[in-house]
Amino acid sequence: MAYSINFLSASVSGGYPVSIQATGSPGTIIHSGVSGANPQTQIDEVFLYANNTGTMFYPLILEVGGTGIFNRVSMTIATQDSPQLILQGWPLNSGAMIRGYSPSGSGMMVIGGYVQRGP
Repeated sequence: MAYSINFLSASVSGGYPVSIQATGSPGTIIHSGVSGANPQTQIDEVFLYANNTGTMFYPLILEVGGTGIFNRVSMTIATQDSPQLILQGWPLNSGAMIRGYSPSGSGMMVIGGYVQRGP
């Protein structure tokens, strides 16, 4: 099975991190899963890294595939630390989205990463 490496769909200028501006749901769009002719046979495996640019520990909430309570993945990101792996190989397709927000402040989190797209 051959995979291709792709940028996150919300990444501007080819690979730059996405700044999380939202402080509540719905969050800032980070990535939209593959869609098109064969959305059931093509899958994006999403890898995300978070970096907290603030001076305090901040919460980060990811919304995976929707904005309901069961779609949320919550975590706390350390202050000005190295990028932290927050999502490893999460499968996504049919145009489903991953969004993120930080209730403690707009622009404190940046999310980088990549997508392995498979047939």
